[in-house]
Amino acid sequence: MLGVCLAAIPARLSADCCCVARVLESAVMSGSPDRDAVRRSGRAARHAIVGAERVAREQSLVGHLGSLQALALPTIGVFVAHDGEPDLTPLVQKLWQRGQDIALPALEDDPADHTMHFRKWSSDVELESGRYGIAVPPLADSSVVRPDCVLVSLAAFDAMGNRMGRGGGFFDRYLAGAHCQIVGVGFEPQRVARVPTEKHDVIMPILVTDLGVRFLS
Repeated sequence: MLGVCLAAIPARLSADCCCVARVLESAVMSGSPDRDAVRRSGRAARHAIVGAERVAREQSLVGHLGSLQALALPTIGVFVAHDGEPDLTPLVQKLWQRGQDIALPALEDDPADHTMHFRKWSSDVELESGRYGIAVPPLADSSVVRPDCVLVSLAAFDAMGNRMGRGGGFFDRYLAGAHCQIVGVGFEPQRVARVPTEKHDVIMPILVTDLGVRFLS
């Protein structure tokens, strides 16, 4: 481990978040942790962050992301908030203002096609609903690019950099063959003692939450 930088924020865990955290801990400490159970609990943890607490956590998270040298690279792959994920809009606006390119993950319309690519997203392009209802730049108004740094959404994660995603394996397949900086992004209440892993899972070398930055490799 190269180092850990954690910064406290004023917002504390709500009662709902504390309850979900206990569910997460229980799910991973059992003899045969269930990946789907951990994923569901992680999603519940981020949905439990609401109101002023969510605003504070998202502001802190975006601030920590902005401190990373990796986010000074020319093209940054991000995600549009979906299913309770952090809203990275302020970060995207800042990167656009600095003249950097933004890209969003996109899937083909064919359900049998399990590949993922990134489409460049310009500030003047309106997003459309893609596969699974996730917003993507229209193919006619964008080009396929390879980001220099990819921000990866976390459904759940542990201190070793293991993550749970949405369950389709799209990011793991993409990242396995990509040559880019990888940053896992999520809320601290989604952290668990241990994420049950599979051979294809890609470890996050950098984790960023509302509490700070963890450098793992």
